[in-house]
Amino acid sequence: MTKQQVRIPSKIRCESFLIGILYLVGVLYLYEDTIRTDRPYVYPTILMVQLLIIKTWMRLPSNNMLHYFLSIKCNNDRLLKVCRLEKIPDRRTIDRRFKVLPISQIISVMGNRFLSEQMADGITVSIDSTLLKANGPVWHKSDMKQNRLPIAGIDTDARWGR
Repeated sequence: MTKQQVRIPSKIRCESFLIGILYLVGVLYLYEDTIRTDRPYVYPTILMVQLLIIKTWMRLPSNNMLHYFLSIKCNNDRLLKVCRLEKIPDRRTIDRRFKVLPISQIISVMGNRFLSEQMADGITVSIDSTLLKANGPVWHKSDMKQNRLPIAGIDTDARWGR
């Protein structure tokens, strides 16, 4: 294995882990678009998932920045090729499609498919220290000490963090 090529869990050799993930998501038919009675989608849902993966991987803060990133010609030819994308979707199309993307359903199907194809190990777990926003209002420290809930809907498991 050369220094440029990295092995990813699917045993597909490629020069980038991101390109390997995008290739796997595109090849494994993970989500079937429902037949719409009105105008059909120009870009399939699985392509939108690939664009969301690119946005997350590159830590792009907005859909406008994603559109700009994809329009840059120098480095993105391989990304566009692996996504089988000839024309970049309009920024407004990306906005609309990301709002209705059934991401939780796709992630569960993707996880089950990766486990069934033995591309991932179901025993290994990874966590990070990302803070999650608590549901409901803030439970103040003085109320915590008294074990008192001043209003309904407070998440009692949540703690302060930064």
